[in-house]
Amino acid sequence: MRPEKIWAYEIGYKLSRPGFRFEAAAFDYEYKDQQIVEYVGNLANVVNAAKTRVYGAEVHADYDLARNFQINAGMSYTRGRYRSFTNAERYIFSPISGITTDLNADASGNVTARTPRFSGSVGLNYRQPFLDGQLDLSGTYAYQTKIYFDPFGDTEQSGYGLLNLRAAWNDPSDHWTMAVYGKNVTDKKYRQQVTSESTGIFQVFGRPATYGVEVTLRY
Repeated sequence: MRPEKIWAYEIGYKLSRPGFRFEAAAFDYEYKDQQIVEYVGNLANVVNAAKTRVYGAEVHADYDLARNFQINAGMSYTRGRYRSFTNAERYIFSPISGITTDLNADASGNVTARTPRFSGSVGLNYRQPFLDGQLDLSGTYAYQTKIYFDPFGDTEQSGYGLLNLRAAWNDPSDHWTMAVYGKNVTDKKYRQQVTSESTGIFQVFGRPATYGVEVTLRY
């Protein structure tokens, strides 16, 4: 296995004003011998994709809607392609026989794995004095478009969004915080990982809707 090399080009812009912050950047990454994890049998194997290019742009902004009320939002656009990947491992699953066969194939020109074309998030945060302490209410929604888990696009996850909510109270001494939270409150079902092996194709799903209580002590 050869070491991975990268030529990275980036250009950006930042702006900061009272109550407003903005950042934008564009990037172009040229990989040579990019290291890719594949599975042979049940064992992880690292191989080299000869040439890969990933480029795109991203923006992020924070704005104070009021003294205690802020909004932040960000978005990114990314394109990635294997420019040369002739020895990629491909797994073909037969639903009739239940057998998975693997072979070496050419993935050159295909979309890079785990690269959503668009992703973005928006968050709101509200702070207010309460019971001599501070109440902090926040919510975040993050979305990403379709991704592939392998170099051939045989396994994929369609676009999805996750909504997280949190309410916290800090005591006047700021020594402890009590919070309640909800993660993936819309109970979105999504694949977090898909692994193709010679013994089958296995899926790992993200956590369903989760709720809890946190108590943090600082001393």
